[in-house]
Amino acid sequence: MWPLFVSYYFPSLDSPAHLYNAKLLLELLQGDSFIVQYFYQFNPMVVPNWIGHALLALFYLISGEWWLAEKLMLVLYFVSLPLAADYFIRTIGGNRWLSFWSLPFVFSFVFSIGFYNYSLSIIFALLFLARSWQFFERQYSVREVLILFSLLLLLYFSHGFTFLLTLFIWGASALPHLIHEWKKSESIKSLIYRFIKAVVLILPVVVLYRLNTAYHSGSPTFLEKGDLIKDIFRWRSLIVYHEGKEERWTVMISLLTIALLMLVFVRTKIRFTLPQQRVILTVITLFTLYFLLPDNTGSAGFISVRIQGWLAFMTIVFISVSAVPNRIALATTMFMLVAHFALVHFHAKVVRKDGMLLEQCSVAQDYIPEHSVLHFEDLSGDWRFQHFSNFIALKSKDVACTENYEAAVDYFPLCFKPMSKDVVNSLNCTEQKLIMKPVVKDSIYQNTLKEILAKGSRIVFENESIVLLQSTK
Repeated sequence: MWPLFVSYYFPSLDSPAHLYNAKLLLELLQGDSFIVQYFYQFNPMVVPNWIGHALLALFYLISGEWWLAEKLMLVLYFVSLPLAADYFIRTIGGNRWLSFWSLPFVFSFVFSIGFYNYSLSIIFALLFLARSWQFFERQYSVREVLILFSLLLLLYFSHGFTFLLTLFIWGASALPHLIHEWKKSESIKSLIYRFIKAVVLILPVVVLYRLNTAYHSGSPTFLEKGDLIKDIFRWRSLIVYHEGKEERWTVMISLLTIALLMLVFVRTKIRFTLPQQRVILTVITLFTLYFLLPDNTGSAGFISVRIQGWLAFMTIVFISVSAVPNRIALATTMFMLVAHFALVHFHAKVVRKDGMLLEQCSVAQDYIPEHSVLHFEDLSGDWRFQHFSNFIALKSKDVACTENYEAAVDYFPLCFKPMSKDVVNSLNCTEQKLIMKPVVKDSIYQNTLKEILAKGSRIVFENESIVLLQSTK
């Protein structure tokens, strides 16, 4: 958790949008925000991506500060993910030394860019897999089935992609046992009964997903097969900020994994036990999906990186249920932790540097009046600042940001209301514009600033990174 505490604010691409939309949720529920209610409404569909926003809002009500609410949620995530991984490995009878291998997956690439809902969904996925691992082996009580159903709902409301992927993993892991039981004619009736129970368990949430998740048309993009193979061997999902400086450590973790895999194959002579068969089939399923699915569908991005992370983790799980001597598991785990701590050290340095920029620009929060509309133009050329205006709007009440990517799509809790420029003018509110400056003040920036000033605006705040203007009309 060290990178979380080297900076007052935690910098990432999507975190400003998540924080701001959690703030909007509270303001809409309280019903006393005049401007916000004109711009935003609750999504009429029962979409995923609710858990992260709900936790942020809850922790804000407890702490009274948005930066602290984010810290509390991230601490909860950092602690819960390794514990959930350990619970899963312990439940299926794996070697618990391999549970430590979940630590590098916490500060992953998708987490670093602010995919909080997806990151939290992995916790619920691991808990569901652990609790349902013996679903087809023994009779589950009504209470246990209700727990599984609750975990499925939490998984759905965390992230739709993880929900579907978890069902694929669960089905693949159950298949060897189903085939094994099918060969026992006396078990067929019981097996069919449990299969029906499984369908009844997942069907309501699958229908919920099908009815409330929008699909966007567009041309899917695929990564080159060579790049996909390369990303497997260097564990691309763990490379966060700088390939050259992090790859040496992720490759080290990958080589340790390959060494353990070779040991497993030599010791077992590829005669796998039923627990090994169940996990290896999930690995094969993930490997197949990794090469078949596009990297971007229009509705979701970085799909290959996400699946590669699951593929790497489930490979570790497969090793954990294999006959690896404790001394070898301990030795390789210690070498893995060396690489992990090196990655954490590097992540902390980058977070400290980027966090300083957020701290410098947070002063602009004091210049955003209540009941205002904030526009945004990013001239920095740095994709990490695409949602920066959402961060500036956190402190003041009833501020509507016209740059709000979550409200512009249909798979988040809030969406924009249809409205025209005439409606905005009739609100009699304060209009401001935030500009992220380029590193070198080029002609585009100079011309943009002159144009805004000429239309009747004045500069109310400026530093080396941003300029905040307010309309005088």
